[in-house]
This record gives sequence, C-alpha cells and structure tokens, in this order.
Amino acid sequence: MKEKWVGVVDLYGRYSQRILSIAGSAYLAVALLSYCLLFKQSQSVWNDVAVIGLDLIRKAAFIIFLISILYNIWKKNLDWKLCGGFFLLSGLVTFFSKDAEPIKMFFLLTALSVFPFDFILKKYYNVQSFILLLVITLTAFGVIENILYDKDRMRFGLGFDWTTTAAVLLLHILILYECVRKYKWKKNEVYLFLVSIVVIYLFTDARFIFIMSILFLLLVVFQQKTHFLSCQKKSIQMIFTCLPILFLIISFLGFLFYDPNNEIWRTINSLLSDRLALGHTGLMRYGFTIFGQPIQWIGYSFTQINGTYNYIDNSYIRIFLETGIFNLIFYMTVCSLGIWNLCKRNQIRKVLAFSFLIILGMIEPFFFNPLFNPFLILGLKDLNDKLKKGRVYAKI
Repeated sequence: MKEKWVGVVDLYGRYSQRILSIAGSAYLAVALLSYCLLFKQSQSVWNDVAVIGLDLIRKAAFIIFLISILYNIWKKNLDWKLCGGFFLLSGLVTFFSKDAEPIKMFFLLTALSVFPFDFILKKYYNVQSFILLLVITLTAFGVIENILYDKDRMRFGLGFDWTTTAAVLLLHILILYECVRKYKWKKNEVYLFLVSIVVIYLFTDARFIFIMSILFLLLVVFQQKTHFLSCQKKSIQMIFTCLPILFLIISFLGFLFYDPNNEIWRTINSLLSDRLALGHTGLMRYGFTIFGQPIQWIGYSFTQINGTYNYIDNSYIRIFLETGIFNLIFYMTVCSLGIWNLCKRNQIRKVLAFSFLIILGMIEPFFFNPLFNPFLILGLKDLNDKLKKGRVYAKI
C-alpha cells in the first residue's frame, strides 16, 4: 500500500507543474468571464448548463490548488509557517466578513507562487488578452449585448457588466505587455495599443483609465529611449518601496479630512467623480475592524441592487473596510517587499508596471484583486523565499 502511495505521489510530482498551470489558466479565464454578460442575459437551459460547468471548473481548480500547496509544503518549496499563517488570517477574514474572496485569494496566490514570476506574468497577459478579445468579438457579432449604461455620457459596456471594465482590462494588458515583451517597443505596437485605448475610450468614456493608459504608454516609450530611471540608488529604492504605504496614507487622509462645506474639497471631489465624498462616508459608517465585516457595495452594474449608492473605488480603503487592519497590513507588507526586491534587481520595467498599478489603486478597486494584479504573487514569493533562507541559515 505504501509503495502504491509513493508511486502516485511520484507520478503527480512529474506532472504537478503542468497540472497546476492548466488549473491556474482555467480558473483565471473562468473568473474573468464572470465580469462579462455572456451567461447573465439568457435564461435558457444551455445557459444554466454552462454556468454549472464553469462552477465545476472553479471547484476543480481549487482542489488542484489545495493539492499543489500541500505537495509543495511537503517538498519544502513553500514555508509551512507562512502558508499556515496566511490560511488562518484568510479564514478569519472570510468568517468575519462573510465573504469567500479572502480564502480564494489564499489558494490562488499561494498555489501559483511556486512558478517563476516571469511565467506568471506571461500567463496573466495571455489569459487577460484572450478574455478581452473574446468578449469584444462576441459583442461585435451580437452574441453579447453592448448595453448602453449611461445615456447622458453615451457609455457602453462592450459586453462587460460595467463601462470601465474593458478599459481597466486593456490597461492591465498594456502594463503586463511591458513586463513580458522580449524586444524593444516597435512603432506598430505603440500605434496598436494607442488605437485600442482610444477606441475603447470612445465607447466607454472611462476618463481616468484613458489618461492613465496614455501616460503609461508615453512613460515606457520615453524610458526606452532615454533610460532616465534607474533603481541603483538606495534613495530611489526606498521611494518605490514606500509607494503602497504612501498611497494608503493619502487615501486615508483625503477621505478623513474631506469637508463638503469647503469649496476646494468640493471641486476636487467633483473632478474625482464623487470619490472623496463616498470614501468619507464609507470610513465614517464602517470604521475600524480587526478581521473585516460584511459590506453590501451598491454601485452601477448590469445587476441592480436596491439601496443607496455607496461604492468606493479606492482599493486601499476597500480592503481596510472589508477585511480589517491585519489583512491590510499583510498585503501592504507583501506589496512593499515585492517592489523592494524588483528595485534591488534593477528590473525597471516591472518596477514601473507595479508602480502604475499602485497608483491605479487610488481610483479603481482592482489592485487587491488577484485576477487583475499578479504582483501580489511576487510579494508572497519573495516573503516565502526570505523565510526559507532564514530557515536554512538557522540550521547552519
């Protein structure tokens, strides 16, 4: 019996990376599809069958993630204390917030952290590009309805459940392409992204994402031509490392001190599409928690929920309100460690990409979403490697 068990484990070990890679790609694709309207508009039997099938793929992926985590802990590729602590924290946050997302994040981030980070970036780039092209193509051929969400500003969804989703996905694809490309930017690549950004903006009127996309494209092309940025100085490394904490502090102070009776604050709030007022209200209403709390976010989307609009776009305040202070500290540590190590290796393209995602977290809720941000995995990888090295040195 023991020999059979050893044989099964050895067989799994030979194919474990391939199995995990397929499961990771399948889960990312299926989860991203939940942001589109492909299976939300029809009430047919085939639609119900497809939804059940996608749900089975998710569950199968989580089983594979669990097996992979246990296997890699056994093989000492993953630090058992880190995995245990992360699992306990995610479990407590899931319990108190009544939301399964934190425990899902644990399984996805921990399982994929055994891969080389360049491989992870390429996987995210391929999956996100595939989903965006698929949804827009199906929308163009009328398979998915291109819903007009805002008649005043003529904002279409392009097949997604809200107008900004396609633009946000394209910006993430642009950022990931900067990380995975093997050669210098060519003119036709720059023009292709530029045209794509403009076309999606004309349909969605996602102003902030449009500005961020153009700025990032200009910045990476300028960096390629001039090499103006380097992370060899420790002062520059410290600035980038502190970016997540800096934008967290700016978010807190901006929301806390927002005064609707002050004309300057009102002007800034108007420029930010009411983000300051909503953030201030959210902080005052939900306040401080250790392990999070249940929050029903009510915003504009394909599925309308009754109640007063309270949707906060700021990633830092959302994770604080939803999951509590301990979870926020953990992910801030992971992000700071990730960008610190990128700076030490002078990987400028990845530093710029990560920095832009950190800035984007101020105005969009996707920074701590593992479907969009693979750099969360980087920080966890680096933390795991640090603990493993410490364990080896302790033995010596």
